[in-house]
Order: sequence, then C-alpha cells, then structure tokens
Amino acid sequence: MANNDEQERERFEAWWDAEYKHLESSKYTDAVPHIKYGFWQAWLARSKQGD
Repeated sequence: MANNDEQERERFEAWWDAEYKHLESSKYTDAVPHIKYGFWQAWLARSKQGD
C-alpha cells in the first residue's frame, strides 16, 4: 500500500512540474503550497476510486 502511495506521489510530482511549476515564480508564490495541496488531495481521491 505504501509503495502505491509513493508511486502516486512520484506521478503527481512529475505532472505538477510539467503543468504548474511556473506558478512558483509567479505573483502567486504564497498560494502555491495551498494550490498544490488541493491538487494532491484531488489526485489521491481520484486514484483511490479504483481500489
């Protein structure tokens, strides 16, 4: 189970870097951790649907 979570986190981080990494150098810098956390929670919810 933990291995699956690690794989999902790696996939999420790769997706985040490809799609939203630019936010970290934008005027929204302070909000980025909150945005990323929200996306991560949505990613987890989606990945758990198949369980």
